[in-house]
Amino acid sequence: MAGICVLLAVAWGACAQAEVAKPGPLEGSWEIISIVDNGEVLPARVVFEKFTEDGRITVTGNTVRCKHPVRKDIQQMACVVDPSKTPPAIDLAGAENVNSKGIYSLQGDMLTFCFGSPDVLTRPDKFSAPVGSRKLLIVMHRVPTSEPPAPPVLVQPAVVVAPIPARQPPPPVPVAAAAVPVITKDKVIGTWGHQDEQKISYNTFNPDGTFTGLVTYKNGFQKIFHVEERRSGTWNLADGVVTLRYTGSTDKKDIGQVFSMRVQRIGDIDMVYRDAQGMEHIEWRVR
Repeated sequence: MAGICVLLAVAWGACAQAEVAKPGPLEGSWEIISIVDNGEVLPARVVFEKFTEDGRITVTGNTVRCKHPVRKDIQQMACVVDPSKTPPAIDLAGAENVNSKGIYSLQGDMLTFCFGSPDVLTRPDKFSAPVGSRKLLIVMHRVPTSEPPAPPVLVQPAVVVAPIPARQPPPPVPVAAAAVPVITKDKVIGTWGHQDEQKISYNTFNPDGTFTGLVTYKNGFQKIFHVEERRSGTWNLADGVVTLRYTGSTDKKDIGQVFSMRVQRIGDIDMVYRDAQGMEHIEWRVR
């Protein structure tokens, strides 16, 4: 699942055929009603958290746009449609590389898409995505061009309360400092990775102070509509903190950014670190 934005983007391209200058039938905003990924019905919560922040996509010409729920940026994608086929066909932009083929159905204000797995050359022939089919089914409806404005939010006047003097806490009990593990550069050098139910992430730390990273997606929706995330840059180690400076990335906003992680423990097969927010992570040595 995931990146629904992009997915929708795919089909949305149907709204604008290359040879048609006027707005196509899919032009406008669409709200997702349901998604079925390989027989799994995805709850609304997942749509908002993983696919598009407001559960909608916007089609303009042959471009589909939606707001990424995590990065908060606007994603867009083009697609190619063939309404002469039965049912009408949709191919993702770059389908020659990813083999993402689908079909769509437009009934009034209801729009349905069905896509096969990117490694399957055959196009779906019906609108279903049962368990084991490796298909993705999306149903949505058109959002009216003009919706009534939201009612004003009434703000209650603030009530000022005199502060109650706080009691002074007792002095802290001295605690012996824990031994700081010795982290050396040669222990960090290599390729480390981790995975969850949605993606696989790799980071390679090279001896010359450069690094590369790769994120690939595992499930139907994300595998079809999410582009691999690649990044590169420089890294160094000082006082147990690994600092990464991004000089290249598929996400342009990352370029020039600096990220750090404090290594808690590192061994021959695993590395435990805390990110800048204090969250603990574990990486496994790949090579």
